[in-house]
Amino acid sequence: MPDKAYEQWLKHTRARLAAAAQQARPLIDQQRFAEAEALLRAVDSDIYGAVALGQLYTSALQDLIATGQLVAQRPHAEKLFERALHYRAAAPEPHTPEEAARNTDIYNDALTSLVALLGYNPTHGRP
Repeated sequence: MPDKAYEQWLKHTRARLAAAAQQARPLIDQQRFAEAEALLRAVDSDIYGAVALGQLYTSALQDLIATGQLVAQRPHAEKLFERALHYRAAAPEPHTPEEAARNTDIYNDALTSLVALLGYNPTHGRP
């Protein structure tokens, strides 16, 4: 795809993803994750959709924490953490040791960021 055509496609895709994210957010708040994910995946089922989903789940987790609902909605917060980590760590299948190392770094960066946000790692038990 020539640069100009790609830029136009990307701009259009990002706009469509933003619109889909607005529709998906209430579904995430209602814990209807499969439906929310389907909305964004219908726009882009590749990396751009995954990035948008990672951002959407992270934003939902941030909002839950900011409104003081973490303790009352801990299971929901942990599910948001899990889904955010899944999508933020999305990377292509590695074909070389360097790509595998990069994917590990992507995962570790996402995990570190989300643990800092939540205050603990739910895979290691609750505080």
